[in-house]
Amino acid sequence: TTSNFIKKLLPCRPSESHKGDFGHLFSICGSAGMGGAAMLASLGAIKNGTGLVTACVPSSLRDSLPGQAPEIMTLSPPNSLEKFEEKDSEFVLEKSYTSNAILLGCGLGVHSKTTEFVRHLCKEIRGPLLIDADGLNNLDLRSLIDRDALTVITPHPKELSRLSGLSVSEIQNSRIESVRSMSMEWNCVILLKGAYSVIGSPEGVVFINPFANPCLATVGSGDVLSGMIGGFLAQGLRPLEATLAGSFLHGKAAECLIQEDPSLIIKASDLYRGIGMAHQHLCSTS
Repeated sequence: TTSNFIKKLLPCRPSESHKGDFGHLFSICGSAGMGGAAMLASLGAIKNGTGLVTACVPSSLRDSLPGQAPEIMTLSPPNSLEKFEEKDSEFVLEKSYTSNAILLGCGLGVHSKTTEFVRHLCKEIRGPLLIDADGLNNLDLRSLIDRDALTVITPHPKELSRLSGLSVSEIQNSRIESVRSMSMEWNCVILLKGAYSVIGSPEGVVFINPFANPCLATVGSGDVLSGMIGGFLAQGLRPLEATLAGSFLHGKAAECLIQEDPSLIIKASDLYRGIGMAHQHLCSTS
């Protein structure tokens, strides 16, 4: 079954472990007015078993995030104020070197100076990297193709349309073939969001996520998903494995919550409890 397949991908958690055994995710997210995206992604990683998460955010957010989620470590480039700019890229790169994986994009905003920041980081980061949301909105295809390190991107159809030059309707009418060809050509794992998300690998293998839950069509749900996948990258899963496991558990989390209370209107932070329920489901799978 799919549950058994996903269960086999999950990292082992020996009883004598410590937090350093479960990876360090470096999350480059947030801007003024969108600090919640950084928090949602960071907590998504922690709730999914990541040992350490550092949220690198503009300085206007640095001291507010721990008040909302004390488990998150925070840091900021000097004088970064309300958004990241290209001048911040060297500081961010240096601080990222001690992590096991990097998440780039949630809530960054779209500004000309942030665009240069994102494109510079994309070219220079050598560790496993997940790019989502405004990371994709600020990215150009050349910066992505020129990467020679492990990469996952998680676009919705409009974001993939901008990167590829295809129309949204062209992509939606051929979701599987679009993802297959682009993941091979761009040498990255692609998760195309939507009902029954499509996941493609550089080797041309395509998977379909078995969930189509309208409760996930809510603000911040994608940030939690990015944190979950990024957290699995930090825990040592390969890009395709991390994407498959993270997307399955994200969908299962919503399903578990709705099965418990069919009247529930889910907000993104509800998924944290659902993640635990989804893991429990997998543990009970024989």
